[in-house]
Amino acid sequence: MGEAVQRGEPRRVKKLRTCGAKAQTGGVFDNPAGNLFRH
Repeated sequence: MGEAVQRGEPRRVKKLRTCGAKAQTGGVFDNPAGNLFRH
């Protein structure tokens, strides 16, 4: 998740935070980078 902030994508970070909270079982924290591109 921190990587997204470094890339300068605050909007995606917000979306990832909301999507991640709901899809915790989907492996969001296991693959934060892959999930960032998925959402």
